Amino acid sequence: MARRSISPRGPRLIKRLEVVKCSVSEYYKLEHLHYLKQRPHFHTNTYKVVGIGYYRKAFPDPIAVTVYGMPLCNIFARDKATGGFFSGPPDRSSRLRLINQYIRYASRIVVDTRFRHLGIATFLAAETLQLQNVPIIETLVPFDWTANMLARLGFIGYPTSAPYWYSRFVTALNRIGVSPELYRHPEVAHRRLLSLDKSYTGFIEYEIQLFLEHFRNFSDMPVSEDRTRIFLNKIHYPQ
Repeated sequence: MARRSISPRGPRLIKRLEVVKCSVSEYYKLEHLHYLKQRPHFHTNTYKVVGIGYYRKAFPDPIAVTVYGMPLCNIFARDKATGGFFSGPPDRSSRLRLINQYIRYASRIVVDTRFRHLGIATFLAAETLQLQNVPIIETLVPFDWTANMLARLGFIGYPTSAPYWYSRFVTALNRIGVSPELYRHPEVAHRRLLSLDKSYTGFIEYEIQLFLEHFRNFSDMPVSEDRTRIFLNKIHYPQ
């Protein structure tokens, strides 16, 4: 099911690739391409995509990397998904033992920009999810294209409340007239930003910069319709 989403070039390319286990240092080679600035903690298994045979030297090494780790202790969505099963033990150490026994956390997945939109992230996830030897794999992602990819792989989404910095930015956009109805119309939203009175431009630019600081590759983008499109896409989050 997941492979069908690969572009026309994808299936031919995938046949020239393989997934191999590696050290987390391979992720560090591509970490500058991931939107999260923090390095993954408590990692257990790391895998990379490389070329096969001749393509091992012809393609970059790594092409993509995924990192799995130990699960986070407290996730509200986990209680929603399991009916509070992992909150049952009375003491914290017992809860942690239960969580660590049955759950792993899909911490990172990143693809070389030259190989994106070819189904490689889906290929890498599909090949490695089954290797974790636990019944539950969980992850935390924004509700953008990443969530759609995971849904195709069998993940079920359990929305939780947006973090404060999301809610703060949504409030700031509402204050200047960029309502949720405009989130899917970045060209209209951008024109509204450009037409703001000077008394509001400093305010909203500060809020935009504050919001984009949470995303590695976008914090230094100049004012443009592309930047507006990016931050509007990032706030497709259930309130």
